[in-house]
Amino acid sequence: MKTLHSMPELIQRYENNENIMQYLRNQTGASQNSPDDVLISYELQAGEYIKIFNERKDYRQSCQRYGETVADWINQWPDITSVMEAGIGEATVMYQTASLLKQPLQRIHGYDFSWSRLYLASQFLKQNAINDINLTLGDVFNSPFSDNSFDVIYTAHCLEANGGNEQPALEELFRICNKYLILIEPSYEHATAENQIRMQSHGYVKGLVDTARKLGFNVIHHEPCDFAFNELNRPAITIIEKSNPSSTQVVKSIYRCPVTHQSIEKKGDIFIGNKPCFAYPIMQNIPCLLQSNAILATKFPL
Repeated sequence: MKTLHSMPELIQRYENNENIMQYLRNQTGASQNSPDDVLISYELQAGEYIKIFNERKDYRQSCQRYGETVADWINQWPDITSVMEAGIGEATVMYQTASLLKQPLQRIHGYDFSWSRLYLASQFLKQNAINDINLTLGDVFNSPFSDNSFDVIYTAHCLEANGGNEQPALEELFRICNKYLILIEPSYEHATAENQIRMQSHGYVKGLVDTARKLGFNVIHHEPCDFAFNELNRPAITIIEKSNPSSTQVVKSIYRCPVTHQSIEKKGDIFIGNKPCFAYPIMQNIPCLLQSNAILATKFPL
């Protein structure tokens, strides 16, 4: 990451209430946010959402609306055994979703690009007596999960800042989804002209439904939401159904190496495959499965 040497300066700019993603875009002249821009911004913001959740009733109510919406859809589908929130952040939506799911699940997961957000999410969930959610450090564009790993995958503004990368994000989420993909993301198409300008200036996604249909995905539901974290950035809910879901269950491991795409599993305090190539550390019980976390370890003793 080229900007690592600038982190002390970026921390200071963040503490001075500067928009870090906008600053980084201006430095390079880019029209959209790079993955590094998003990661740095999320790392610096870590803790803000839990703080707002604890301090503001309106934010808690918004989280509840997001969670209710996701849970209501999942509860009407039969035979759902696993759920994943992509871009779980600090788990303020997952906390609401998990508490409202009616059917027993074998697995509930969440993954995010920022380790600090995941660590704080784990503490937040424990404080709220939710202990059965697995958290993983991973990239939405190169997920460390096998094909068809989760019956339902949902997002709540996970794709928001990734304008220009709508297609690869949808393709990857669709790959690891087995039955349904629920997207609650900013709706550029339903926004006012003024808000569209704002969303464009922030590099937000647009055209998710058109992109999904061009990819041949079966969009079964799409409408603007009557709730939002920010009235200037109102979302829509889009639901994609995956035809011919896999009936086979992942027996050994749902995880795959983000470099080689080979199956990996937990061995002590690392994740590694049966034919050692790359190893990935586990930090504070969070598997770190980004490509940048890969440790070349071909002679690791199994």
